[in-house]
Amino acid sequence: MVATRTTDSSAAPATPTFDPNGSVKPTNDQTIQQIKAYLDAHHISYLASASKSDLLALAG
Repeated sequence: MVATRTTDSSAAPATPTFDPNGSVKPTNDQTIQQIKAYLDAHHISYLASASKSDLLALAG
């Protein structure tokens, strides 16, 4: 017997994952780690102790 997976067509689409290497800037929805990964990938310096709002400001 083979199990098959069915999908519920009424379900909302999955939220795409954030790509720190992409051109889409991080928002408050991203974690501090994701924002730092974006800044690192785009060669933007930041203080290790920077707050989330400070990091978002640097991302532009």
